[in-house]
Amino acid sequence: LGGPNSPGRGPQGPCDERPDRQGPRPAVTVASLALPTDRPARLLLIRTSALGDVVHCLPVLRALRRRFPQARIGWVVEAAMAPVLQDHPDLDELIVVRLRAWRRAFAARQTRREARESLRRLRAFRADVAIDLMGNHKAGALAWLSGARLRLGAAKASRREPSSAIWIHRGVPVAGHAVERALGLLAPFGIQAAPADFGPAVLLPPRPGDSPAEPCDVLIHPGAGWRNKVYPPALWGQ
Repeated sequence: LGGPNSPGRGPQGPCDERPDRQGPRPAVTVASLALPTDRPARLLLIRTSALGDVVHCLPVLRALRRRFPQARIGWVVEAAMAPVLQDHPDLDELIVVRLRAWRRAFAARQTRREARESLRRLRAFRADVAIDLMGNHKAGALAWLSGARLRLGAAKASRREPSSAIWIHRGVPVAGHAVERALGLLAPFGIQAAPADFGPAVLLPPRPGDSPAEPCDVLIHPGAGWRNKVYPPALWGQ
């Protein structure tokens, strides 16, 4: 059995015994990244949490959809953050995990049942490329468990947990703001740096009867998951 950093790893169970996983397949090179040509590519994003971090990675989803309109794109996310991505038109499949809850009840029967089902869905996605958007061991392990042929992520020096680079086949040097770092991981796909597109029309779709001349909606969310990150509401107006 190949290790976590082995691109040509040994069989990983039934997932690797499917006909589409056996033998060479036609491929096209996209900026040094080989993708299948006999079917749409299957791209898996891994950013499980938190709310702000998931939002920061929305431009990655938009950029991939523009570059590969026929690709099947999946996203691994914590259950609490899933509503942010639910029904997103650029996303084909949402793979929900409950890692935080599972840690709190590691030995529970329900935990084992839910974890098995999430793993089944993760492997059933049959990712060609898994993109680790977190830079830590959690995301690296999920990328490995997905069975993806290629695991892509930030280079060791750019990772939140440098030792987690062991899970990644190809490391990409990234820097700057969190949004810029996430978009920088798409360089091997031939996607050049560009202004981030969060898809405002997707997040805030027009309502029936809206007129372009009317004032637009502005959404302000002053909360945070951690108390030490909450900016005092009274200071927002200053």
